[in-house]
Amino acid sequence: MTAVAFDSYRIVKRLRGAGFTEDQAEAVTTAIQDSTTLDLSNLAGKDQLAALEAKMATKDQLAALEAKMATKDQLAALEAKMATKDQLAALEAKMATKDQLAALEAKMATKDQLAALEAKMATKDQLAALEAKMATQLVALNTKVDLTAARLEERIDRRGAESDARMVRWVVGTGIAAVLSLGGVLAGATTLILHALPATH
Repeated sequence: MTAVAFDSYRIVKRLRGAGFTEDQAEAVTTAIQDSTTLDLSNLAGKDQLAALEAKMATKDQLAALEAKMATKDQLAALEAKMATKDQLAALEAKMATKDQLAALEAKMATKDQLAALEAKMATKDQLAALEAKMATQLVALNTKVDLTAARLEERIDRRGAESDARMVRWVVGTGIAAVLSLGGVLAGATTLILHALPATH
């Protein structure tokens, strides 16, 4: 507490001279003395004020901070774009759990397994070579059948026997059926292999 210089005796004397009683003069003097007693202990000094001012932001700093901060409209727009708890819960319900992913991964083939399977399967070039070889063999077989039929017909002409004619027809029919059957089997096998080929080949 810091007291301002105060002459209470002089005040009392002046009040008595003005007609106040002793008690009245002392009461007024005490009241005046109490009102002029100041507590300066809580007031800051110049150094403290300067340190506080150094810590405080300037108008420019406040303006720059305000420019960086989002407005109410921007916050409202951001909130509108964000998912609600119900939306997040629905999305979580649709997503697979770790156990489901682990089970799926266990069912899927590994890279090594795929590489091993790919190594066992024929390439397009190998299938094309096989198809060309099969076509050549079919042509050779057809030629052989034609030659056999021609020879048998010659024998029929020479012998003129009906039984030989029936035998020729049987041999020719059997040979053509065998060629057609073999061609169908080979075409089916080629189709199955092509379907089994990976898309990368």
